[in-house]
Amino acid sequence: MLAVLAVGALGGVLEYLDHRTTGPHTAALPKSYVGTWHGDPKNDPGADQVTVRIAAGHVGDRLGTLNAALDHDTDPVCCAFALKATSYADNVADFTATPLSSSPATCASVSTLRLQLMPNQHQLLYFTNEQETWPYYVNKD
Repeated sequence: MLAVLAVGALGGVLEYLDHRTTGPHTAALPKSYVGTWHGDPKNDPGADQVTVRIAAGHVGDRLGTLNAALDHDTDPVCCAFALKATSYADNVADFTATPLSSSPATCASVSTLRLQLMPNQHQLLYFTNEQETWPYYVNKD
């Protein structure tokens, strides 16, 4: 009886570990995302210099930071955000962005970030707040 319980428990643990490492909500972010990315989006009326730092980890983890100078009226406001990975599939990673800056509501205007790794793996296409009308490119250092 004890052996049956032990085998059942082991099977449950192995299934949990397999799901934890391969399931869609805890997938590992590919190493190609890891690093520091810089950009000066020319087509963005609301951002100047942008730096995205991504660390190794899994969906569900806090994996990085975003630093950007956003327009606030006519003066740029430096905003910093913590990035938590919420999903990864087909070379697209989604993050929630939590403001770390105690600056005006401009920083609170960014709540999500979507990163798409480009085929050359040295450039990310990113969108803020799931708006695909303003894509920006950042390049890997």
